[in-house]
Amino acid sequence: MSEPRNMSEPRNQPPPNYLSRRVQRQMLLLVLSLGLVIFLMFEAAKPQNWAWLWQTGGQVEQAEPSVDTRFSPPPRLASEHDSIEMSQNNPPPGATDTRVDVPRVPGYFPGVDPTRLQQVRDNTLFRRNETVWYELLNLLAQTPLTELYGASPEPVGFLQLFQQPDEYRGKLVQLSGSVIRAHYVVDQGNPQDIPGYWQCWLFPEGSRNPVVVYALDMPSGFPEGMEMREAVTFVGLFYKRWVYSAQDGARIAPMVLAKQGEWTPTPAPAPVSLPSPMAITSAVIALAVIAGALAWLARGPRKTRRDSASRRSIHSSLSANVEPYDARDTLRPQS
Repeated sequence: MSEPRNMSEPRNQPPPNYLSRRVQRQMLLLVLSLGLVIFLMFEAAKPQNWAWLWQTGGQVEQAEPSVDTRFSPPPRLASEHDSIEMSQNNPPPGATDTRVDVPRVPGYFPGVDPTRLQQVRDNTLFRRNETVWYELLNLLAQTPLTELYGASPEPVGFLQLFQQPDEYRGKLVQLSGSVIRAHYVVDQGNPQDIPGYWQCWLFPEGSRNPVVVYALDMPSGFPEGMEMREAVTFVGLFYKRWVYSAQDGARIAPMVLAKQGEWTPTPAPAPVSLPSPMAITSAVIALAVIAGALAWLARGPRKTRRDSASRRSIHSSLSANVEPYDARDTLRPQS
């Protein structure tokens, strides 16, 4: 005889009622959770989302200290000591080979005459008769670009040129950053017969202040305008701290003379392709189906709720009327 089953033992659970609101809500949450996990997996596979954890370009750049570039005294025109008037001791009009005329001085690029640089004054405006300016431009025009880069120019930023103009005047330096404004200036009748030059406003990397670069030439296709952001590297000679007119008054910016900038063109944005009519129709149908399914799940079948309540009532009444059964009662002798 088989042993009677203990009523306290758990019975086999019936399969879930997939038509009940509770089960449907659980299934919907599972589907949404699965979709969220898949979305996060795709996002985690993108390297740019983890760029904040490390720096691929080396050490983190230190923020430039705040520098006051305002020019408090009223700007004065360059005095007789700031520029060199034409005289019998100065070179006559017309381009001259500066590299041959000037002896090599240690610490300076070949062709730079430090004695001429002593007449340059910082915190002054620019005058067209500053022949030292044109002599340096002529030197750059005569020097191949490969020779300038091969002379190991010192990488500098705004702060070094702004705070140590005497140390860097006439020295070969290298600046990299973003040009935000550039235009070509025609200059006729100057002592070195230089036809013109580019005026570029460069924000060096990590700097909030500009450096004004006058370059004899720029790469083909370089834009010209008042608003841009182009990555450019210049190798040139530092000239002086120059006073310029800004919106809030007179300010000071380092001035560098260069031969030609090395431009890294900004990639053109990818063309935006509009979805086809078939894709739009499919998306609308899919959204309508999803909206209908969510509405049906939110309402829930009433008949299923009534059937579930009826089954619970019958189960409760049976449990109250059925007496516990004990098999030992059948084995007792009848009186």
